[in-house]
Amino acid sequence: MSALGTVGIGMNKIPADAVNEKGYVNVDFSINDETDQYGNNVAFFIRQSQEEREAKTPRVYIGNGRIVWTKDGVVTVADKVEKQVTNADFNASRNEAPVASTDLPF
Repeated sequence: MSALGTVGIGMNKIPADAVNEKGYVNVDFSINDETDQYGNNVAFFIRQSQEEREAKTPRVYIGNGRIVWTKDGVVTVADKVEKQVTNADFNASRNEAPVASTDLPF
Protein backbone atom coordinates (compact mmCIF):
# COMPACT_ATOMS: atom_id res chain seq x y z
CA MET A 1 0.00 0.00 0.00
CA SER A 2 1.18 3.49 -0.72
CA ALA A 3 -0.33 6.93 -0.47
CA LEU A 4 0.46 10.45 -1.57
CA GLY A 5 -0.53 13.62 0.20
CA THR A 6 -0.06 17.35 0.08
CA VAL A 7 0.59 19.57 3.08
CA GLY A 8 0.61 23.25 3.99
CA ILE A 9 2.52 24.18 7.16
CA GLY A 10 2.18 27.63 8.74
CA MET A 11 5.81 28.36 9.61
CA ASN A 12 4.72 31.36 11.69
CA LYS A 13 2.62 28.98 13.83
CA ILE A 14 5.62 26.91 14.99
CA PRO A 15 6.74 28.06 18.46
CA ALA A 16 10.50 28.57 18.81
CA ASP A 17 10.66 26.12 21.72
CA ALA A 18 9.27 23.36 19.45
CA VAL A 19 12.47 23.39 17.35
CA ASN A 20 15.07 21.00 18.79
CA GLU A 21 18.84 21.51 18.89
CA LYS A 22 19.21 19.86 15.45
CA GLY A 23 16.65 22.19 13.87
CA TYR A 24 13.84 19.63 13.68
CA VAL A 25 10.23 20.03 14.71
CA ASN A 26 8.43 16.85 15.76
CA VAL A 27 4.85 16.84 14.56
CA ASP A 28 1.86 14.54 14.85
CA PHE A 29 -0.88 14.36 12.28
CA SER A 30 -4.34 12.96 12.02
CA ILE A 31 -6.01 11.60 8.91
CA ASN A 32 -9.76 12.04 9.07
CA ASP A 33 -12.42 9.98 7.31
CA GLU A 34 -14.25 13.11 6.16
CA THR A 35 -12.94 16.18 4.36
CA ASP A 36 -13.56 19.73 5.50
CA GLN A 37 -15.10 22.48 3.37
CA TYR A 38 -11.74 23.00 1.62
CA GLY A 39 -11.15 19.31 0.81
CA ASN A 40 -8.59 18.77 3.57
CA ASN A 41 -8.58 15.57 5.61
CA VAL A 42 -5.17 15.77 7.33
CA ALA A 43 -4.26 18.04 10.28
CA PHE A 44 -0.77 18.66 11.72
CA PHE A 45 0.10 19.51 15.33
CA ILE A 46 3.27 20.04 17.38
CA ARG A 47 4.01 16.75 19.15
CA GLN A 48 2.99 16.77 22.81
CA SER A 49 4.69 15.06 25.73
CA GLN A 50 2.80 12.43 27.70
CA GLU A 51 2.42 14.94 30.53
CA GLU A 52 0.87 17.50 28.19
CA ARG A 53 -1.57 14.91 26.82
CA GLU A 54 -2.53 13.75 30.33
CA ALA A 55 -3.05 17.38 31.42
CA LYS A 56 -5.30 17.90 28.37
CA THR A 57 -3.12 20.78 27.15
CA PRO A 58 -4.55 22.08 23.87
CA ARG A 59 -2.59 20.98 20.80
CA VAL A 60 -0.73 23.58 18.72
CA TYR A 61 -2.20 23.35 15.20
CA ILE A 62 0.34 24.17 12.48
CA GLY A 63 -1.19 23.12 9.19
CA ASN A 64 -3.42 20.90 7.12
CA GLY A 65 -3.42 18.87 3.95
CA ARG A 66 -5.11 16.06 2.11
CA ILE A 67 -4.48 12.55 0.93
CA VAL A 68 -4.62 12.91 -2.84
CA TRP A 69 -3.95 9.33 -3.94
CA THR A 70 -3.78 5.83 -2.50
CA LYS A 71 -2.87 2.65 -4.31
CA ASP A 72 -5.82 0.61 -3.06
CA GLY A 73 -8.08 3.38 -1.83
CA VAL A 74 -7.11 2.73 1.79
CA VAL A 75 -4.44 3.84 4.22
CA THR A 76 -3.15 1.06 6.46
CA VAL A 77 -1.23 1.14 9.71
CA ALA A 78 2.51 0.57 9.34
CA ASP A 79 4.16 -2.20 11.35
CA LYS A 80 5.95 -0.94 14.43
CA VAL A 81 9.58 -2.00 14.37
CA GLU A 82 11.21 -2.35 17.76
CA LYS A 83 14.96 -1.80 17.61
CA GLN A 84 17.14 -3.36 20.24
CA VAL A 85 19.94 -1.05 21.31
CA THR A 86 23.33 -2.66 21.79
CA ASN A 87 26.31 -1.31 23.71
CA ALA A 88 27.91 -0.38 20.38
CA ASP A 89 24.81 1.61 19.36
CA PHE A 90 24.72 3.36 22.74
CA ASN A 91 28.42 4.20 22.66
CA ALA A 92 28.24 5.37 19.05
CA SER A 93 25.41 7.75 19.97
CA ARG A 94 27.67 9.18 22.67
CA ASN A 95 30.70 9.28 20.31
CA GLU A 96 32.59 6.77 22.46
CA ALA A 97 34.69 3.79 21.50
CA PRO A 98 32.84 0.45 21.47
CA VAL A 99 32.98 -1.56 24.68
CA ALA A 100 34.78 -4.87 24.31
CA SER A 101 32.42 -7.81 24.51
CA THR A 102 32.91 -10.14 27.50
CA ASP A 103 31.51 -13.51 28.42
CA LEU A 104 30.43 -12.41 31.89
CA PRO A 105 27.21 -14.10 33.07
CA PHE A 106 25.79 -10.86 34.45
